[in-house]
Amino acid sequence: MQARMHRAVVTLPTIVTLVLCAGFGVISALIQSLFRALTSGLMPTGALTPNGSTFLPFFFLLPCVMILFIGLVVTILASLARSHTLITLTNRRLIINQGVLSRTTAELLLKQIETVAIRLPWLGRIFGWGTVVVRGTGGGLFALQFLENPEQLYSDLQKIVQSAK
Repeated sequence: MQARMHRAVVTLPTIVTLVLCAGFGVISALIQSLFRALTSGLMPTGALTPNGSTFLPFFFLLPCVMILFIGLVVTILASLARSHTLITLTNRRLIINQGVLSRTTAELLLKQIETVAIRLPWLGRIFGWGTVVVRGTGGGLFALQFLENPEQLYSDLQKIVQSAK
């Protein structure tokens, strides 16, 4: 059996970035309308800029540019992590391959697996991702995060570990 990271690892940073930028856009629009309402009777129309608008609301959109840049970087890194992570379960061992620039490979003999746990956050239960935590007898702890169909890997791993001992 082979398992990969769920596509939620890529979509979650994208959604958070878009929500934050939309929030800054709403704040900017509210401040602009509030500023216009407060200054409409005090200043002539062309006093602020040639077309009568202000640059104040754009000040609140500057953090959005930074958030978009950070969100793009995080999304690219998450996509690379997803495409370069593979978990393989055989009848003798659990093999974990991770890494983009430097590659990490961990192999656990099924006889040496002490405990297997599963974490399913509420979003994970809805969208089908979770974390399987495997602890080896030598103290090695492997948290396999954002796995697609973690219940299947958990149950298969439990069955194979019980039959290997």
